[in-house]
Amino acid sequence: MERNLTSTKDHNGGAQKSPDIDPQTYGQYFVRRIDFFGLGIAELMPRACIGSECADAKFFVTLQVSGDEQGLCVAAFSRLPGEDDENSMFLELANILASKFVTQFADANCCDITVSPPTPVVAGEQKHRYLTSLFLAAGPQEAFVRRYEYSGTPKVSIRLAYMPSRNSGAT
Repeated sequence: MERNLTSTKDHNGGAQKSPDIDPQTYGQYFVRRIDFFGLGIAELMPRACIGSECADAKFFVTLQVSGDEQGLCVAAFSRLPGEDDENSMFLELANILASKFVTQFADANCCDITVSPPTPVVAGEQKHRYLTSLFLAAGPQEAFVRRYEYSGTPKVSIRLAYMPSRNSGAT
């Protein structure tokens, strides 16, 4: 499959290559199920979500997407991690889900993209307030969200959102 790369101008006036991708196809790149090291299963729920469903999250994990496609993956967790090992587990779970999304996207579109290490964002932090407002304002073409249920301990709902950059070819 060949990709059509078009040149667009970013907000600073610089030229940038961006893929010509139909935003309606993002949903097909969310992995259906992962076995999390034998500790539990994260399974994709059948109904798509909207960005505002992420706004009540107590804990976010962000991962920057860069390369031929630019954007932000955000895992929105239904609760705060308890102990230190839960914090690490939430970060790794977000990292695996986002990495699988990015890998499937890159493979299907023959492009070179990477994802940054996960960054935790806790309720009350300025970045948390920013992400919450971003999700509340996001339209269906700005945030592509799917819900996962994790069956291990602790049980938790995760909404994985992908928000393509406004400079990418998806907008």
